Amino acid sequence: MIALADQLTGPWSEWYPIYDVPAPYNDTKKVFCYALKRHAEFERASNELVLTFMSNTYDVNDLKEMINVYVPQVVRVKISKKY
Repeated sequence: MIALADQLTGPWSEWYPIYDVPAPYNDTKKVFCYALKRHAEFERASNELVLTFMSNTYDVNDLKEMINVYVPQVVRVKISKKY
């Protein structure tokens, strides 16, 4: 979710989603995501966010089949001004 403003003090827009976590990372019964971090140094434009997050499983035995889970994920998101 993101809210936008021209100034730090607002007024702020309503919150709206900018990214839907895909499978298998959105299976909250098996997987959890954490450590979201923005990487401004890799952003190519002012309307772009580069984010990383980590994911893991509640059952370490699942990692044998879910080899893409315990790996950092990189997301590049374009933001359009909607307020």
